[in-house]
This record gives sequence, structure tokens and C-alpha cells, in this order.
Amino acid sequence: MANINETRLVSVVALIQFIIAIVYGGFVATPAILSVTVLFVAYMAAMSMRNIVSVSISSMVPSQHERAAFTSLNQSISHFAAGSGAIISSYYLTSTPTGSLVGMDSLGIAAIVLSLFMPLCVIYLNRFIQQQKTKASPAPG
Repeated sequence: MANINETRLVSVVALIQFIIAIVYGGFVATPAILSVTVLFVAYMAAMSMRNIVSVSISSMVPSQHERAAFTSLNQSISHFAAGSGAIISSYYLTSTPTGSLVGMDSLGIAAIVLSLFMPLCVIYLNRFIQQQKTKASPAPG
């Protein structure tokens, strides 16, 4: 039977690959056969799955009596990062006289590169959680 940490890591890696495919297909090299609606639905589904995985893993970090405050702080930081990304990308992107966006392909590649760090974060977080469990468990004897 697989270790729960290995299962989490495999699911995160698979999810990252799915997100990369969607971001690449939607923003970097959009094939003519894919509609915007299909890409949008797939992207939203991938983000929902990513949130489920990340929230379930991060909920193991604090002790039970600290969980609500930790989750609130975690969500505040997440929303701040999303807002900062929106502001930065609005300065980065420009439009042509025809109305098309310039810079979307490099922004998509930057999103792909940054998403590759998530499995490393999950590995670090799993090690941290295991250390906390080891400290909290009483020594035999």
C-alpha cells in the first residue's frame, strides 16, 4: 500500500502536468481546434483540484486549536499574491492596435515555470508535518 505522502506527491505532480498542458494550450500555443470555453472549464477544474490538494495538505500544518487562524492567514496571503499578480501582469501586458494582447505567451511560460515549484513545496511541507508528528508522539518506554 502506498504511503499517504507519496500519494499526495503523485497527485500534485499529475495535477501540475495537467495545469501546464492547459496553460500552454490556452496562452502559449493555442491550437485552433480548442475553444476558449473548453480551455476555461478545464482550467477552472484544474484550479479547483489544486486548491483541494493544497488546502488538505496545509490543514495538517497547525495544531487543531490554531487551524482557523492559520487558514485565515493562509487565505489572506493567497489573495494578496493573486491580486499582486493581477496588478503586475496588467503592467506587463500590452495590446496591439487590433486589440490582441502582447506578452501573453511569456506570461504563460512564467506561470508554467512557477507551477513547477509546487511539488518541491509539497515535499518540504510533508517533511515538516512528519517532523511535527515525531515531536508530538510520546517516546515508547
